[in-house]
Amino acid sequence: MDVMKKNPLILLPIIGVLIAIFCLVKAILPDGQIDKGQIALQKMQAENQRSRLKMQTELVQLKELKNPTDHNIWHISHIEKSIAHLSRYDTPRFQTSTSLTRHRLIPMSIVATIAIVAFIYIWHYVRNRSKFAPRPGLNNGAVRIHPNSDPVAAKTHWQSMAAGASNFKMQQLEKSNAGLIIRASFEVKLFYWAFIFTGLVPIVLEYFFLWNDIDFILDPLLSTCGIFVLVGMLLSWMFTGKRIEFNKVSKTIYTSERKFPFSEVYALQVITSLAGGHGHGIYRNNELNIVLNDGQRINVLNHGGVAAFEYQELQLSKLLNVPVWQV
Repeated sequence: MDVMKKNPLILLPIIGVLIAIFCLVKAILPDGQIDKGQIALQKMQAENQRSRLKMQTELVQLKELKNPTDHNIWHISHIEKSIAHLSRYDTPRFQTSTSLTRHRLIPMSIVATIAIVAFIYIWHYVRNRSKFAPRPGLNNGAVRIHPNSDPVAAKTHWQSMAAGASNFKMQQLEKSNAGLIIRASFEVKLFYWAFIFTGLVPIVLEYFFLWNDIDFILDPLLSTCGIFVLVGMLLSWMFTGKRIEFNKVSKTIYTSERKFPFSEVYALQVITSLAGGHGHGIYRNNELNIVLNDGQRINVLNHGGVAAFEYQELQLSKLLNVPVWQV
């Protein structure tokens, strides 16, 4: 309760999930939108059956004519085509208003998945909120200096080198036996796994419960749910491909593209910028780059989690024993 009092915005995802669940339950209950749509479809199919039976009776009468005219022959062909067309929609896809159908199963599974992801995020936020909270005191803040007339700073670029920006923690710094590792944060992993599970859960349930209603075996995968899975896998490839290891045993930094010793690191560079929209949509994004002895840079951090960024910056500065620049 104390967390909610200090930060009432945490209630927004909970309220959003509850509203979504309420709307879905209201839609699938008797007299709901889904139920009304199902009843309307059954009425349309019943009308199609009556029309087909009437056409079949007329067709029998026309075929019994001994000397049919050209119009009768055309009429027979027209009726046969109409009967064939109506027969395609003669079998109802929804048997009863209480049956488990695709129009009920998929929305329910999607909302349930989103609700679970939202509660996992809230649990993670509450659990780790105090871990990276700003602490009072001069020794607990970020220690940054101006490079002034440093010769390496003079040949170093000071424009942002990272693509994009975010208002939450994108990377996390993990301690290992050999040193420190930078990889995608829990929030990022939860983000792309939300896409994957939002699409994958309905697909699996459709194969399991509605196998007899599937016309083509790949239909669930080629649906909108399949696009969610594809987007999630693409985001996973984009965000998890970048991994940086700082090995204090071998005094070496390993990236996905190269490796180099600690001795080549001259300083750490912090670039702060504003991103987002207008008004309350504006947020501060922080970027941390390694500056090498020759002035080249390597981006290691880029996110908007201010407290987490300062903690990561401090840990890397201590490990590499180099200053942190900011202008």
